[in-house]
Amino acid sequence: MNGQMCKNHPDVPAVWECVSCGGLFCQDCIRVQALSMRASLESCMSCGGRVRSYGAKKLAETVVRKSFFEMLPSAFSYPFKGSGKLLLVIGVIFFGVLDFLGQMPLGWIFGVVGSGYFTAYMFKIINTSAIGKDELPDWPDVTDFQEDILGPIWQVFLTFVASFWPVVVILIIAWKFFRPIALMTPMFLVLGALYLPMALIETALDTNLYWNPAQTVKSICRTIGPYLVSFIVFCFVAAIFFLKTMLEAALPFIALSGHFFVAMMIIAVQGFLFFYVMVVFMRILGLIYYTNEEQLGWFE
Repeated sequence: MNGQMCKNHPDVPAVWECVSCGGLFCQDCIRVQALSMRASLESCMSCGGRVRSYGAKKLAETVVRKSFFEMLPSAFSYPFKGSGKLLLVIGVIFFGVLDFLGQMPLGWIFGVVGSGYFTAYMFKIINTSAIGKDELPDWPDVTDFQEDILGPIWQVFLTFVASFWPVVVILIIAWKFFRPIALMTPMFLVLGALYLPMALIETALDTNLYWNPAQTVKSICRTIGPYLVSFIVFCFVAAIFFLKTMLEAALPFIALSGHFFVAMMIIAVQGFLFFYVMVVFMRILGLIYYTNEEQLGWFE
């Protein structure tokens, strides 16, 4: 027993502490959100502030949290920790099967399911990494198709819109009014790509900050060193995705030319590589928040 009791139930030990109002609460006195596809988000019923396990503040005062760059090397071995190796294999097979089914009639259904579930799992990796967990999380539960599958797809779509809407505006202006302005497209594509990783963190942690460019840019500036690392990894992820898309387009021709085994090997290798780099990328995004929580101050 920690010696402190719940603010609302004097006979029940406190297990949560609000970082905003400082109140101590039992499990029944906090609000739990996002219990489906992501790690849960607990908040104070009294003031709406974020809560943490009681004693976490005292522990943080005695244990020095590692910096981002001290934790960065472990991000590349993160997918293999604990049960991660099994989860990695299952993930490659599961999403590989959905990709294959996506090429068949009505395959868009499997594409939607695969995309939604994959996105939800990537968000869950950011969430669990952001609170300091060191191993891959379990697979998300699916209890509601709209919320658990379509919801993550919609959230990623909005995040991309928030990051790249200037590109769309420029292209519309170039098409309708002034074509030379299209020369600015590459610059805004780069700016959007720079904006996107932080926007993904904000989306995964259930904030709406990605719609606030001033706040998002401020967060980027406050974490500029780690953030540049995430951007480099993001560029690598984009290159792998492009290669994956090109290979998938060529697979039917490879298989029909009598090299079915080669096609299967390509599917396995590119599937593993893409899944691995995505997990590492999401881990790095989660570590950016974990190691810069006070500087960001999103939930204060």
